[in-house]
Amino acid sequence: MAAPVKKKVVADSLIAIDLGTQTSRVIGWRGENVVMVADAAETEIPAALLLSPEGGMLAGTEARARQALFPRETLLAPKALLTADPAALTGRGVFFPHPIAAGASRQVHLEIGGRTRGAVELVALYLAHLRRDAELTLEHAVSGAVITVPITFTPFDRQALRVAARIAGFQRVRLVDEPIAAGLAALGSGVRGRVVACGWGAGHFGAAILELQEEVVRIVSAVGSDAIGGERLELALANDLLARLRAEVGAPLEHEAHVARHLLTLAQRALREIAAGGRAEIVVRLAGREKPWRQTCTAADLEPALAPMREILSGLAGRLLADAGLKRSDLDALLLAGGMARLPAAVRHLTEVFGRPPLEGVDPVDAALQGALVRARFLEHELPGPLVLDALPAALGLQGQGGATITLLDRGEAVPASRTDLFTTYLERQTEVGVALFANHGLRWEPLAQVEISHLPALKEGAAQIEVTFALDEDAVLTVDAREITKSKTLDVDVRPERGLSSKQAAALVGELPPPEDGGFPERLREALRERGRLLLGTVQAVAQTHPGAMTRDEKQLIASKSRDMEETLESHDAGELRSAIRELGEAAQPMVQRVLDKQLEGLLR
Repeated sequence: MAAPVKKKVVADSLIAIDLGTQTSRVIGWRGENVVMVADAAETEIPAALLLSPEGGMLAGTEARARQALFPRETLLAPKALLTADPAALTGRGVFFPHPIAAGASRQVHLEIGGRTRGAVELVALYLAHLRRDAELTLEHAVSGAVITVPITFTPFDRQALRVAARIAGFQRVRLVDEPIAAGLAALGSGVRGRVVACGWGAGHFGAAILELQEEVVRIVSAVGSDAIGGERLELALANDLLARLRAEVGAPLEHEAHVARHLLTLAQRALREIAAGGRAEIVVRLAGREKPWRQTCTAADLEPALAPMREILSGLAGRLLADAGLKRSDLDALLLAGGMARLPAAVRHLTEVFGRPPLEGVDPVDAALQGALVRARFLEHELPGPLVLDALPAALGLQGQGGATITLLDRGEAVPASRTDLFTTYLERQTEVGVALFANHGLRWEPLAQVEISHLPALKEGAAQIEVTFALDEDAVLTVDAREITKSKTLDVDVRPERGLSSKQAAALVGELPPPEDGGFPERLREALRERGRLLLGTVQAVAQTHPGAMTRDEKQLIASKSRDMEETLESHDAGELRSAIRELGEAAQPMVQRVLDKQLEGLLR
């Protein structure tokens, strides 16, 4: 945990968010102290949204607790939608029970919560939940954040995330690549030299070679892939468990969407148990059966899915070293970040390909978050350094004659960065030209966007001189501008990304946002606490009335007492009293609520 500082931080200080595919962690300031943000007492906040057709929403811990009961209404991993391929989502079958809607843009749209919602809106809902949790924990207004991103995020993915954060109420947003954030955390722990930092989580893998010095962090080279995230291991294990259960039952499963979501939860838990002890026991209580269904899973069950991931990783490691002009022996240390660092097989492979054991003293789960906090303090001018010499995580290129890709900006080039190229027409009186953009994260060139430049002056073939500028800002977000030199005319540019948002699309969405909230935080805090208290009280009362047998006598008395306290406190102007009443009622009712949820789920598993 970062050390407290003497200077009291103002209310609008940047918080740090390690935005994960499955869980997120948030840290910020309360007075002079650094504090982890909690969601229902959990500091690893589940990436889950439960959206009812009637307009209600639960998020985080409460949504995850009900995901198997309401699989079609509960979206897991909203961040993954920013980079998701609709065909790949459909290929998950029963494990992705959300209808994919046809949209005008290439952004993924789902039918959920009674209407069509795009990826940016869904990510914004989750970020808004994180922001509310931060305000409740830190007890001050939150309007800015430094958010970690995978290296594999394209410039348009980054733009989409920034817009989602703005929709969520963050007025200031800065992004930091996960391996760079881990490097900043290592620097704060006294690590110096040439370090390879690997961020391997549920959704993505990214690696960067960093030169860590006292006052400067320089990115030498970087690579990444979204094809080897740990979530693929869990999905493979859940599919295997579903196949075993189908064979055991010997008939079509009723409520299969509920069963699949429950098995996915068990697969996530099993992966952690295998990482910790080499094996996991899966227990499913099926309705109408005296004995539960039991399965044992070991590291060997992960091997079919892990083997191709290791092969991709080996190729990326070779590319990373080649780009930097280095050998394994030139590296001083291996730094790990992300959930896959819990898995011994993954750590062994990283150790083999880079020829170094992982650094001790830097917690892989905590590294990116702590580094994002360092970045936030630097941007707030609270720390004199280190200065991060950011670099492009992916090469930017355009398609030339014959289909060959011409590099505009290479991986490792310092950002902000820009490149201006000249184009011309090839037809008489041509008024439009198109440019195909590509990106390369280390293995191959992949389509990035189509750029359409229009309203050219009608000139002879080859007479137009079109100057096109490709500029990436400090967050590696891309804008494209064009002008015709001979007529000194600014041209219209329409960027159509394969995924994510262009700057024009982003500006349109941000322009529709209401003005930021103006003061009044203490009352907003109290109202947020009252809303949470009313929701909790209503849930507890409904469960107690419909399932009176779920409580012991002592629990019934305690819940009744804490419910009366909650009712009396709802109109209180003391945020501390509201917070205490919510916590006490939640703790008293948790065993009863969990028993009811388990019983309801058991009734669906047949």
